[in-house]
Amino acid sequence: MKMISGYLGPDLKVEGDVESKESIRIDGEYKGNINSQREVTIGPSGDVEGEIHAPIIRVSGSVKGSLHASRLLELLGEARVQGDLNTPPGGLSMEPGGAFEGKFVITPGTVSSGNDSVGG
Repeated sequence: MKMISGYLGPDLKVEGDVESKESIRIDGEYKGNINSQREVTIGPSGDVEGEIHAPIIRVSGSVKGSLHASRLLELLGEARVQGDLNTPPGGLSMEPGGAFEGKFVITPGTVSSGNDSVGG
């Protein structure tokens, strides 16, 4: 089971920018930019307005803003994204039913972490 350090529940509404060294899960309403050094998950009831930067981003809910994943971006079946998707080559996974409106940008060389064994 994954360890989640930050959690915004479905009954919460928060505004402001957040930075974390750990994973974050949002199931409520959030307005602001998110920057995580691990993983950001937007749950099915999550509604985010702002940019998200993280190595791994998983979206089941709604996002209005650009997503910047340095390793993997997953748009799950209920995902609705209005904004640009930025991933390394092969870094996008999209389930049937997931949707986005914007540009898909492949950014070579963004898979860079001291622990990655990907050659480049």
